[in-house]
Amino acid sequence: MKIPKHAFLIVFLMPQVLLIPGCTVSGPASLDKALEEAGDNRVEIMNAIRHFREQDDPEKLEAAEWIVSNMRGKSGYDSLDISTRVAMFRELTACRDHGKETVDSLARIYGRVYQQSMLRPDLATLDSAFLVDDIEAAFLARRRWPWAKTLDFATFRDFVLPYRVADEAVSRGWRRGIQQKWMRQLDSIAALEGMDKVENAAVAVGRLMQPFEWNGDFPPGPRLGAAMTDLTVGDCLDYADRVTFFFRAAGIPCTTDRVPVRGNGNAPHFWAAVIGEGGKVYIYQDSLLIPSEDHDVKFLKVNRECFSGDRDVTAGYLSAVTRELSLPDDVLKGDAGDYYLCASSRQEWIPVARGKRTGNGGVGFGTVATGRVAMAGRLDGDGKVKPVYGPFLITESGIRLIRDNERKGSVSLFRKYTPEIGEFADRMVGGVVEVSDNPAFSDPDTILTIANEPFRLFTKVTVSPGKKYRYVRYRGADNSYCNIAELELYPTDGSGQKLTGKPIGTDMPWGNVSERGIASVFDGDPYTSFDYMYPSGGWVGLDFGRNVSIGSVVYAPRNRDNFIREGDTYELFYWDTDGAGWSSLGSHTARSDSLVYDNVPTDALLYLRNHTRGKDERIFMYDVASRRQIFY
Repeated sequence: MKIPKHAFLIVFLMPQVLLIPGCTVSGPASLDKALEEAGDNRVEIMNAIRHFREQDDPEKLEAAEWIVSNMRGKSGYDSLDISTRVAMFRELTACRDHGKETVDSLARIYGRVYQQSMLRPDLATLDSAFLVDDIEAAFLARRRWPWAKTLDFATFRDFVLPYRVADEAVSRGWRRGIQQKWMRQLDSIAALEGMDKVENAAVAVGRLMQPFEWNGDFPPGPRLGAAMTDLTVGDCLDYADRVTFFFRAAGIPCTTDRVPVRGNGNAPHFWAAVIGEGGKVYIYQDSLLIPSEDHDVKFLKVNRECFSGDRDVTAGYLSAVTRELSLPDDVLKGDAGDYYLCASSRQEWIPVARGKRTGNGGVGFGTVATGRVAMAGRLDGDGKVKPVYGPFLITESGIRLIRDNERKGSVSLFRKYTPEIGEFADRMVGGVVEVSDNPAFSDPDTILTIANEPFRLFTKVTVSPGKKYRYVRYRGADNSYCNIAELELYPTDGSGQKLTGKPIGTDMPWGNVSERGIASVFDGDPYTSFDYMYPSGGWVGLDFGRNVSIGSVVYAPRNRDNFIREGDTYELFYWDTDGAGWSSLGSHTARSDSLVYDNVPTDALLYLRNHTRGKDERIFMYDVASRRQIFY
């Protein structure tokens, strides 16, 4: 996959142990328990229910009773308590520069707001005025706009009606405020042909929202919920909440789906899921609806945030082959306690699903994606995972235990983190190096076409231009933003002396940030790069001032400093299946853009840690035949 310009990737708080019950249906017993738990606030909750009883509108009454029944266990932040965090987001939205220095400066000004405090139970704090207004506004959408009129009641109830998604702050009047602001535009969209279908309406209504810019530099803190509908900067969770609340106000069924831990990364990931005709699920992103089966985020489990209880919806995401996973009792050593399916996050194992006992005494974990590495474990008294079985690779035909067997050999390592998440090396595929005697490159000769994604920081290629030229350039492939970090050119005379000249090119960097301009390609620093303003048409090169003959080209892709970095100290680990833990293979200081380790268990699960800098590291295995790292 080519990472979009503003890929939505979250780095937030590690997920808690996930329990995935089915969606509950309210009844008299659950309603009575909710009213009992309301305590001193019972009168307010009863007043809301009484309001809809007196209306003699069975559908509204059913909705109100369902909401109250499922308020049990719901809690969130007070909007006043998170006001400084909202102010910080608003300030960044107003700034032209959204870089890390700006974010850090705002964090110092507004302070840090942490998620561990300020939670307040809904049943004890929400009053009848809020509940009545929010339910009435939900039904305004249901009965005014054609896409909402066609919804069956269960879909409306589960994915339009709820006033919250998780534990974000509840904003009073959020739903009606969005409706009043956009009423004229929503009515105009409703008059268009085909708007009785949610799929068509979601695309049209989504265009009303301002463009959004991903930024993962904010300090962790509480979710802002409906407040995000007025903000245009944040991470993927902020974006998912923004879309969800805006769509619900417009009567479009939407919620947040999440990967507790990526199947190939260390953090969770969130996105807005639109429920279309017949229950078909779509991912909404940048005015596009992507069918769930085409979603290319790698996962082990996918969960859906529902007001009446989270759901395991892994089976609905078929971007990877899925299968039912169960482990026999003898593998799990016959213990009667709870078992958890765990995904990797750096050198830890994070529970993503609790197993259920099967008829034959084993433990089933439901539907999981194949091609992922997992661990079965139990929780100790401190809530930490104790590995029981694994690690293992989940395949279409079953599971394959990853063991540190006796086969050992030499490994060559070029990076510490997967190239699949947030990286840019694949943008060089299709890029070309051209030479010309004309500064406009009206009739250039191509001396190099980059056919494969670079697997190391610096790639050297011998070329044969045939004659001397004055001008050379790297022309980026379409939709690559001409991303390149370094371009070095060496003559045919074998001197090894790097050719120099005057930088030329389409010097219009993204965001008009000078550090992203064409000069960065020739500054000798592989951690600065050219980032063209437009997805296509960018190029960067040199005017040698004389005709020269090029004998070799060295290039480095734009990157997030996850290749091997010269001068940094690294430590390689393997998973010791007998000791059930990570065992060190020693530390080395890199002398180039690669590391070589000898006497490594080549079939084992490996992990490379950088002790000098950075935090992005990922488990991998080593393919001896291709001498490549295979990240999971």
